[in-house]
Amino acid sequence: MARGKRASNPSTLVELGVKELKQSVKRLQALMDEAPIGICNTDLKGKITYVNKRFEEVSGYSREEVVGKNGLKLGILSNETVRLLAKRMKDRLMERPPRILEMQFKCKDGHWIWVAIEGKLIREQGIPVGFQIISRDITGHKQAEETLKRQEVYFQQLFDDCPDAIALLDTTDRFVNVNKAFEALFGYRAEEIKGRPINDIVVPEDHMEEASVLSQAVLSGAVMRKEAVRRRKDGSVVDVSTLGYPIQFDNKMVGVYAIYSDITERKQAEEELRRAKEQFQALVEESPLGVSVIRKDGCYQYVNPKFVEMFGYTLEDVATGREWFAKACPDPEYRKQVISCWVTELQRAKRGEGRRQTFTVTCKDGSEKLIYFRPVTLETGDHFVIYEDITERKRAEEALKEAQERLIRSEKLAAIGQLASGVGHELRNPLAAIKNAVLYVRRKVAKSELSATEPKVLEFLDIIDEEVNSSNKVITDLLSFARVAKPTVSLVNVASIIKDALNHVATPENVSLTIDVDPGLPMVMVDGAQIRQVFINAILNALEAMPEGGRLEIRARSKAEFVTVGFADTGCGIPESVTDKIFDPLFTTKPKGIGLGLAMCKSIMEGHGGDIGVKSKEGKGTTFTLSLPTRVV
Repeated sequence: MARGKRASNPSTLVELGVKELKQSVKRLQALMDEAPIGICNTDLKGKITYVNKRFEEVSGYSREEVVGKNGLKLGILSNETVRLLAKRMKDRLMERPPRILEMQFKCKDGHWIWVAIEGKLIREQGIPVGFQIISRDITGHKQAEETLKRQEVYFQQLFDDCPDAIALLDTTDRFVNVNKAFEALFGYRAEEIKGRPINDIVVPEDHMEEASVLSQAVLSGAVMRKEAVRRRKDGSVVDVSTLGYPIQFDNKMVGVYAIYSDITERKQAEEELRRAKEQFQALVEESPLGVSVIRKDGCYQYVNPKFVEMFGYTLEDVATGREWFAKACPDPEYRKQVISCWVTELQRAKRGEGRRQTFTVTCKDGSEKLIYFRPVTLETGDHFVIYEDITERKRAEEALKEAQERLIRSEKLAAIGQLASGVGHELRNPLAAIKNAVLYVRRKVAKSELSATEPKVLEFLDIIDEEVNSSNKVITDLLSFARVAKPTVSLVNVASIIKDALNHVATPENVSLTIDVDPGLPMVMVDGAQIRQVFINAILNALEAMPEGGRLEIRARSKAEFVTVGFADTGCGIPESVTDKIFDPLFTTKPKGIGLGLAMCKSIMEGHGGDIGVKSKEGKGTTFTLSLPTRVV
């Protein structure tokens, strides 16, 4: 032996080896306990001899709860898994190569997890004594696989059942797959279209590169949408809306989704709508009626040419309803009435009960027109309004009515004239005899031959004489009425006719007379005698209306091609109920009279091409206005 060294003791070496072995076992035990995978050791019959901490964490069972128990009988595995594990244990004993098994494991709290296990045979001195089962929790992985599988099913179902035609194309513009809607739309089965180029469904022939350009744009990362015409298998064509989406994988473009929507019906509807719009536009643009379209917010959206022609206002002039009414109805009170009527009609129009209404519109040039308007409410809430100018029609209707009234009145006057001419002469003879008899009796009374026997004879004679004179006046009026002839006109000064008429009438002292004649009045072309008769009649009527006194104003002014002469009194006035009748022959409100004076005046004025009108308020007075022409009739 070398100096300084002691010989090794065999027993000491054994102890050191045992100690090192125990330390290695402890390190191995610690390593197994802290391993990130579950470890479970069993004997050859399946009794658990060891589990590590990871097994406890994953399963929820403590070592005390499972060690010493048969793992195949704990209820933590399904029956199918137990049978499979028994077979695997047998395979290990027969030295068959191990395989990883994915299975479900029931934790202590009752929920199941997925684990991947791998079994190894444990040997001692070369003899199998048990199994070591290594497990990894793969629940998350399984759930991800299940989610992915479900998504694939969802996508496949969506792909198959989508009502739009869908095609998957590769980067060479060839079909990879198509759905059922594609088959129905284009007539190709999926099996026969796969691998074929997209140009097989592209038309027209001189645009064969169209689809390729589209798919290449999508492959560059763009989402493309366009409308096009595509060709079916049978050669027919179909209008489609095409939508192209890029397909990416690992940040690389690997293909294109092409979605086709059949828009044939929409195209047909658009074409019909276009034709209808053109027809409507032509109808509205050429319509003889004014038309406006007003949005539900009150803004004018459209006015047709006839509207502009009718009123002079363009769309810029009447951008809103407020601007339209301000221009069309400048008078605030009238505008308020029109707007109220307008709102009412719009409400009726919404119920389908709209009616035509009439109002007066002030046009851009200041003229006024009488307008029929009728609003129609559209389904959108907008309003379609039709305007009809009835100004000339109303004037024609009024002229016709006036002509009819004049004809009726002239026929009445002619009949009365004929009657007056015949009856007047027949009545005058007996009236003359009565007059002579009265004269004879008066002479007898004057000789006192009758005064003693009849003291009231003179009184009765006066009554008879007065009535005879009154009857003679009626006959004179009738004959004068019957003899009204066509006027013989000449230039006459109106002021002189007024003066002459006043000279034939005695004005009472209790009546104040005012004459206001414009010194610049033109001469009038009239029959002076006939017009004087009309003036006298107007003055007498005014005086009779003021038995208690009052004021009479005669005023003459020039207006266009006429001279107007007004006779205004402050008398009793004419009841409104009879104002329209006072010019009718034989109509009178006087206790005495036959109602021919005003009828004769009306006839004379119309014979001169003029007119006579009246305004009266009961208890306030009456104004007769005569219009005399300054031109030759």
